[in-house]
Amino acid sequence: MSYRWFRNLLLSLMLLSLPAHAQTFEDGYQSYVRNQFPVAELQFKNALKKVSSDEEKAYILKFIGICQYMRGDKKNAASSMSQSVSYD
Repeated sequence: MSYRWFRNLLLSLMLLSLPAHAQTFEDGYQSYVRNQFPVAELQFKNALKKVSSDEEKAYILKFIGICQYMRGDKKNAASSMSQSVSYD
């Protein structure tokens, strides 16, 4: 078994037990691992609207920032990463 396969399995199992907003995050993550960064960013933004804890917001904002960076939007990526750190 590869590490990547195991990591994806573990993440999927963890997310199955989470509330409905977790499905939105999982959709974003699946788009992210397929290098579909514009789609993943939108899905992560939808997930961000549904979470309440600072830890969840920080985690999702990190992924939003990575997606923005991969699309070449470095200014917004820096902003998202800064927001992520402020929640963490």
